[in-house]
Amino acid sequence: MPQLDILTFSSQIFWFFISFYLLFLVVNHIFLPKLEIIMFNRRREVLNDFSCAMYILECAESQVIQYNKVLNQVEERIKNAMSDALMQIEKMKADVESQLEEENKKMVQFVKEETQNFQVKHVSKLKQIADNIALIYYAKLTNSEVVKGKFLLSKKS
Repeated sequence: MPQLDILTFSSQIFWFFISFYLLFLVVNHIFLPKLEIIMFNRRREVLNDFSCAMYILECAESQVIQYNKVLNQVEERIKNAMSDALMQIEKMKADVESQLEEENKKMVQFVKEETQNFQVKHVSKLKQIADNIALIYYAKLTNSEVVKGKFLLSKKS
């Protein structure tokens, strides 16, 4: 095997160091600066994006805080409006109930008056009709004659 020949070790080591040194120079002066620029640009862009994200997050948080404040104010206004509306409804309900009670009392009074008027007008007529019917049946039962509400005790033949 020629690689393991001791006579060629020195030349192999020499060319190894020369090629390694050249490779080192190429990498150090060509590739590493380009990679450094790329890394620097990426780092700068990431930091810029991060700062933009932080700014957007702060803006969003402030908007959320403002939104919550407005929401709480609206909720409070709604609660107040609802309580005012309920109070107005209760007041209207009480007013309507009192009006209905007054109307009911008036109707009851009207019905009582009409009933009394009807009784006054028609009770005497009903008594007279009942008396006439009773006289007619009495006359038929006793074979008497009745002349305008008066009895004649003459018997019919």
